[in-house]
Amino acid sequence: MVAPSDADGDGDLRNGNFSSVDSASLLQPLTPRHVFTSGCQHHTPPVSSSYSAQNAVVGPFIIGVTGASASGKTTVCEKIIDGLGDQRCVLVSLDWFYHGIPDEVDPRTYNFDHPNAFDFDALYDTLRSMQHKKPVSVPMYDFTRHCRVEDNCAELDVADVIIVEGILSFYDPRIRDMMHMKIFVDEDADICLSRRIIRDAQARARSIESILKQYTTFVKPAFERFILPTKRHSDIVLPRGAENLVAIDLIIKHIALKIEQTDLRKVYSNLIVMADSYQCRGLHTIFRNADASRDDIVFYSNRLMRLVIEEGLGLLPFQRKSITTPSGGRFHGVGFVAGLAGVSLMPSGEAMENSLRAVCNTVRIGKMLIGRSNVEPHDRQGDEELVVEYEYLPTGLEERYVLLLAPVLNDGAKCETALKRLTGAEVRCREDRIVVLSLIVAPEAVSRICGRFAKVRLVVSAVDEGLDKEGNVFPGAGDFSRRYYGTE
Repeated sequence: MVAPSDADGDGDLRNGNFSSVDSASLLQPLTPRHVFTSGCQHHTPPVSSSYSAQNAVVGPFIIGVTGASASGKTTVCEKIIDGLGDQRCVLVSLDWFYHGIPDEVDPRTYNFDHPNAFDFDALYDTLRSMQHKKPVSVPMYDFTRHCRVEDNCAELDVADVIIVEGILSFYDPRIRDMMHMKIFVDEDADICLSRRIIRDAQARARSIESILKQYTTFVKPAFERFILPTKRHSDIVLPRGAENLVAIDLIIKHIALKIEQTDLRKVYSNLIVMADSYQCRGLHTIFRNADASRDDIVFYSNRLMRLVIEEGLGLLPFQRKSITTPSGGRFHGVGFVAGLAGVSLMPSGEAMENSLRAVCNTVRIGKMLIGRSNVEPHDRQGDEELVVEYEYLPTGLEERYVLLLAPVLNDGAKCETALKRLTGAEVRCREDRIVVLSLIVAPEAVSRICGRFAKVRLVVSAVDEGLDKEGNVFPGAGDFSRRYYGTE
């Protein structure tokens, strides 16, 4: 897609002469080779395309379901699978991953509810394989012989949704961190006990006396000691279990929405990507072009900045407000709940300041410059060499909603340093009151920011393929700051 020129009889788009252009034909999707971004001739594309890179990050949507023994976890999982269509879901039961009981140990005295009874390493390896979309065969546990049976395996196919169900499915942090949604099934203790008696007597060949003894000796203490504390990790607490059809229906609809998303939004709910409209794509086509003039870069990127800023403003809370019109009538509208401030990451972030002022003319704007520390390279650990070299922050920032301005995010390391500073003990901004605004980001930046700051929202107009060998966004827009200010 190439920016139109006066030679084509299209007129100057910046002067508003857009009506003479057939916009439908102008913005037809073309192959990437029609646009060469600034500097792309000197960069080597990423080893893997963004599509494969993002798929590797996204993978299947993993749900954890836990709760007391016999609380209805399996029934809840079955209802979710029925609502989504079982061909898209795979159920992984923690019960399959018991270590087994040595021959000399009496099953009636064995604590099946203790974390040591489970092979969490095997479960982790299974889920890792499934994350990479590999089918897995898992030997199932036989509760009559008390061992895992190699000739009775659960064949787990590749799926869009993986449901991990079990009393301690949230216990191991490695497994918990793999889950995109965590559901705690909350049921009355007496109902759980009655269900356990029926289940164990019929399916596991146990006497009622042994069931009650095991419950009072192992099950109830283990719930209070190991299972109930994991409730704080849950995203959803489901009271009344499988009887709560309204809540289950909402869960199903949310999962279905995530399945339909094929990009990083499937994992990071705090990532907001603007709709891929012809207007947005057209603006990208012009200012990314390696042959674009500085006037075009400034004009069209400013237009896109305003759209991104307005998208971010739409995330802020509003309250009802009534005003009187010049004709004496009443108009019932809305107004911002709290104060607003902007912080630009220098130098490129300053390019977004005018667009922010054009939308919010009284907004207070601060600045931050992130640079390298003087720590010797061999003493550096990770991104510790990044420091705040300069900052000017408006007063009372901890009481305001903050828009962090960064037009292009490569790996997101500088933005992360800024967020740590803003949310630290000195500035004390709340994560849920920070919105990062950017035009172009790499998937690595999304994973860093959205993954490490779960309540910070990231609003972007495009997620590009990845990073090139120099660590720049590809295909990107070249060195945005130099191109915008005309210093390249």
